[in-house]
Amino acid sequence: MMPMRFLIPLLAVVFVPGPFGTIQAAEKPLLFEKDIQPVLAAKCGKCHSDKVRKGGLDLSNITGVHRGGESGESAIAETVDDSMLWILVDGGDMPPEGQPQLTEAERKLIHKWIDTGAKSEKPHQPEEKQITQHDVLPIVLLRCTAC
Repeated sequence: MMPMRFLIPLLAVVFVPGPFGTIQAAEKPLLFEKDIQPVLAAKCGKCHSDKVRKGGLDLSNITGVHRGGESGESAIAETVDDSMLWILVDGGDMPPEGQPQLTEAERKLIHKWIDTGAKSEKPHQPEEKQITQHDVLPIVLLRCTAC
């Protein structure tokens, strides 16, 4: 038989709630495709989809969210409060009046998703910036006109 001095600590470990007695379920991360994209499609898709890109913004896929629109990057920022997507949602500017509005639960979901790193099932590959004449002309004028 097990001595009493071992039995009491063993029972305490088994029956005491907390990290010793139970296994805590890990919270699943919010993902764009499963958690956020359906909300954005329902509430923002009329104006910001792959077919209609009002303000140059496509919220139908993670690449479009990262790319942003005319106002800048929409979801990626150092903090959630610097995220253009959150600024427009939190300020009540988007969705505009007359369009289906985000519920409080949807707003909290978007906030938490951005705050936890705006994760996606597919890793985001930053697009290569295309060089245009606007990038080259200042260099040419600065370096080559003296020749």
